[in-house]
Amino acid sequence: MNHPHLQHLETLAADLKPWSDSLSKESDSLSKGIENLQSLKDAYLTKLDRFQKEEQRLSIGIMGQVKAGKSSFVNALLFDGLPVLPEAATPKTANLTAITWGESPLLELEYYTEIEWKDLQERAASKDGSPESKMASELMAMVEENGLDPLEKISLGKESIEFTKPEDLVSILNDYAGENGRYTPVIKTIHIFLPLNELKGLEIVDTPGMNDPILSRTEKTREYMARCDVVFFLSRAGQFLDASDTNLLARQLPGKGVKRMVLVAGQFDAAILDDGFNRNSFQECEKNLCTRLNQRAEEEMEKLAKDFENRGRANIAELMRSMKTPVLSSTFAHGFASWPEDMWGKTMKHIHNELTELAEEEWSSSFSKQDWQRISGFDLLHDHYKKAREDKEKILQQQIKGMIPESKEQLILYVEELTDIVNQRLDFLNQNDISAIKEQKKASESRIQTIALVLSEVISLNINQIQRARAQILADIQQSLAEFTKLSTRTGTETYTSYTTVSTSKWYNPFSWGSSTTVPTTRSRSYQYVMASDAVEKVTGYSNESAASINRKFSESFNPQKIKTELRKALLKEMETASADFNPGWFRSVIDHGIRELQIPVFTMDYGNEADAIVQEFQGEIRTDKMDNLNLMLSKALHKTFERIQKNFIAKVEELCSQFEDARESLTPVLTENLHKELAEVEKAFADKTAQVESYKKLLARLEEEKK
Repeated sequence: MNHPHLQHLETLAADLKPWSDSLSKESDSLSKGIENLQSLKDAYLTKLDRFQKEEQRLSIGIMGQVKAGKSSFVNALLFDGLPVLPEAATPKTANLTAITWGESPLLELEYYTEIEWKDLQERAASKDGSPESKMASELMAMVEENGLDPLEKISLGKESIEFTKPEDLVSILNDYAGENGRYTPVIKTIHIFLPLNELKGLEIVDTPGMNDPILSRTEKTREYMARCDVVFFLSRAGQFLDASDTNLLARQLPGKGVKRMVLVAGQFDAAILDDGFNRNSFQECEKNLCTRLNQRAEEEMEKLAKDFENRGRANIAELMRSMKTPVLSSTFAHGFASWPEDMWGKTMKHIHNELTELAEEEWSSSFSKQDWQRISGFDLLHDHYKKAREDKEKILQQQIKGMIPESKEQLILYVEELTDIVNQRLDFLNQNDISAIKEQKKASESRIQTIALVLSEVISLNINQIQRARAQILADIQQSLAEFTKLSTRTGTETYTSYTTVSTSKWYNPFSWGSSTTVPTTRSRSYQYVMASDAVEKVTGYSNESAASINRKFSESFNPQKIKTELRKALLKEMETASADFNPGWFRSVIDHGIRELQIPVFTMDYGNEADAIVQEFQGEIRTDKMDNLNLMLSKALHKTFERIQKNFIAKVEELCSQFEDARESLTPVLTENLHKELAEVEKAFADKTAQVESYKKLLARLEEEKK
């Protein structure tokens, strides 16, 4: 990307170098003014570099159940079939995996904490039949089967493993995330760094493909999802949007932040094989499947949308309704159309043979390259991917363009300030001689006391305003607590077996008289529940919104730049009463320099939240009497969060006011010091007055060029 503004700043910095080299290193107004202009280049470059590194990355989320074909889908969509994501490491657990570019191959592993592991053990022992309990039981069984001491890895917290080739990664991942991996049961999250050009500018987030018993990871998954630019939700076309799929969508999506979602009916080739024998042609089969899958998407997405609306999440409801037209996709069909046969795996070749035989034997036809490409759905998928990339680049370009006016505004300000300083120096040199310096010093020092008092009053007024704002802000965020205290109740369905005793007596068989048998009957029933993860999201949401509210409202009351502007206005008003015993313009520039250098404190604070208490106490679905317990704990957690924010906020405001008071007390000595430095530089200038005047004129000419 071309950056003319950066080039302009570099040229200006180079042009000012002769003056910066010739001036003394004392921080007088002239040397500081030149330094400010030169620093604009580095500030803009640093911000640009950081912005491009952090913001230009396109985040792609992949959702779907285990064995929905997520790895092969990503490899085909983004890497033209290269096995960047190893398909051999089929996760059995709810691992969260992030893949990004790195300078060298590295695998970062995060293990469960001891508290999380203890909770898993308790869930496994409960045997309550919930998906979370079943998964926890599977993990414990894997630990026992592998002869693993879980604390051996859990005590590490995190671990990094270096490797050299992608093939090595597959082998390592099979140990840590494979179906029978030795350490699979104790892994919480995985981050893979690969030095592949295909990964530059990308972040791929493969979310857990099942209900997660670890609430902290559910929250981390939601955090990742919230920053994704596009999320592909994969559901197998043969079991399209079953209960597990819709449950996954309902639980993993964050309350805010998801920008775009694409529903993908994956493994479309398998659906063709299932349906094709009942159709007279491929066209009839394709039409039937399209109608059926679209109708299913329409119904299920509307159900989910209404559920989210009932839970007060209208933005997610809108997202669900945007997914009513699925992309019918087959990774294999894309490969048949695009890849040489030596890239086809064993399963891929088998599916190709079956589809070819189906077409020949049932329809007396064959698949063309165009057929493969169409049923692959990859043209549509690439369109979604490109649209996300284009949107990201547009936003990036707009944000970078937004940086330029800010930098230009600062440039104009610094040029005006430096021009004023140079003009004052020139006037002083032209209108006075060296004997006037002592008189100027004495007269100026007497005025500093008065000026400092006026400026102190401005600071005192701002301190009072800050203290008034503190009380109002705390009242507002306490009042907003009510918005986060209510958890939405959901409805679930479960099956149960009842037993009835039935007589088996036969009138014609005396030996059977009085006999009976027990007959099982399977029924389903509805139940009400709330999600522990919703409670955590409420606490986190309250903490985040309170932070945003404090920052927004406090910035309205407390703006360092605004305060400096008020100080300058007070200075100008006071200078209107200037006497004739000193140079008012020169004196004003000295004091103005002091105001610019005044250290106005910056407001920052840590807000924290109390969600960990809920994580340790509750997991998954919460039913019956425990629902009241969770609501009570949510209320307590919210109030504790408020109390922590209140305590931290009050302390931070007191610290801020104290720093402000220090700045107020330092006004007289700081302004006096600046005055002495300025007079010392002027005295040096008188030593070679002619050369200095010429140098200042050249500097003014260069500054005038900047104004054009």
